[in-house]
Amino acid sequence: MPGDYDIVMQMSNPCGSSRDTFKVAVIAPPNVSSILDGGTGIISQKTTNIFPNPANSEITIQISNKRTGRLICNIYHSSGSRVKSYAFNKPQKEFTTNIPVHDLYPGSYIMEMILNDKRFYQTIIVER
Repeated sequence: MPGDYDIVMQMSNPCGSSRDTFKVAVIAPPNVSSILDGGTGIISQKTTNIFPNPANSEITIQISNKRTGRLICNIYHSSGSRVKSYAFNKPQKEFTTNIPVHDLYPGSYIMEMILNDKRFYQTIIVER
């Protein structure tokens, strides 16, 4: 679940032991797939398609809903750091764009899309 967590790590070996506490912020759970379907207030993956997934050079984002406006696409590394950010205008119901991922290291990322004040999260995989 998204939120702030404390992780306690205790290590021991023949020379002794130590204990550390780390704070972790989770931005979205894996495989959360939801975007606001225009005006209805219903969250549905049916309005958004991100492919290919896994990807190696670029991903295509297709959105089909009534919402229009400013679309922000952020890609976060699994550590939580933002590695890419793009802004688009979605002027009509149908919207398609491509985002390059060829410069990302292979691994798991979280794609966050913000359309006006509504958010969508999807896990994407980059591989070579």
